Amino acid sequence: MSIKWQKYENKDGQRVLLEDGETHVGLVMSTSWKKEVRVMSDVYADATLVRVWNPEKNTAEVIQLGTNFEGESRWGTSTVDIDPAILAAWEAAEEAAANQAQAAQALREAADREAQAEVDLKTPCRGSEAIVVKGRKVPIGTRGTIVWEGDGQWGLRVCLLTPSGEKHYTSISNVEVIVPGLEPGETPDEGWAALRDRVQNTTQEWKKSFPKKGDQVELNESGVLVEVFWAKDERLGVKPHGAPRNSEPIWVNAWEVTVKKPGGDVKIPKDPPVVRATPKFSASPKEHPLATLPHPLCLIRNVECDHGVWGAFDEDHHFIMRLSEEGALDILSRLENHHE
Repeated sequence: MSIKWQKYENKDGQRVLLEDGETHVGLVMSTSWKKEVRVMSDVYADATLVRVWNPEKNTAEVIQLGTNFEGESRWGTSTVDIDPAILAAWEAAEEAAANQAQAAQALREAADREAQAEVDLKTPCRGSEAIVVKGRKVPIGTRGTIVWEGDGQWGLRVCLLTPSGEKHYTSISNVEVIVPGLEPGETPDEGWAALRDRVQNTTQEWKKSFPKKGDQVELNESGVLVEVFWAKDERLGVKPHGAPRNSEPIWVNAWEVTVKKPGGDVKIPKDPPVVRATPKFSASPKEHPLATLPHPLCLIRNVECDHGVWGAFDEDHHFIMRLSEEGALDILSRLENHHE
């Protein structure tokens, strides 16, 4: 069979239905179906479609048999008559292409999840350890704990508190969070998404441990036994047991009390337990000749002289420090030997 066409023609002032030939003999691959299409600028109608084989292009294509638009003058009726071998080969190819597309989409989604999870874990926030990775005023490589976040003249800023007690203020974009267990540039063996899930689950378990309404708790500062009458997240409202309804409440955080339970007292930590990552193993690269020097000399990757003044720069050509001529020549010698 094939597609048989009919059309309307006007004869002697009358609309006459005529046969209009036969096409796609042995090439009709499917039964017909309907789909709404636009037939004019603001007019839509149901179209009847069918899939046929194009032997010249060696591919399948969809053609329109007609529409229910009142101005339609030609339409066809189809019957499936494709060679079963051609249809089976096309269906197998379509299935393979669909599987390949699905696999590719799954890989893209997994990559997106990994990328977003890394962003989530490395978003600077108060309490995070961070390292300065760019900027001019704070030496690159400075590490510390973020103890403050706030608005500056040019955007968000953070304050880093170093182990030695120094405070450095810089743009939030100049720092990178150090994930516990990893050094800058390392990736977790389990992947970023799995690590983020572990961190989130640990945080959720920590929040579940907060006291609930009706719990008996002891104020850590005074040792007074009170009862929780209101609780929302970490914030608690407490009163001595049996206190009058109109008595003045005490407002505390969950980690400022100890929960009294029959099985043992529970003291809530101020922060959720730290989840440490295991870095993905990789072969150690050849150690840089300046790696054993103290900070920030270990970051130097280039030395330049400008009008008799020697300067040291990192791998991104950010200025690190000025050098004496003797020191600059010594570092240049080490770098040259490393590249030989």
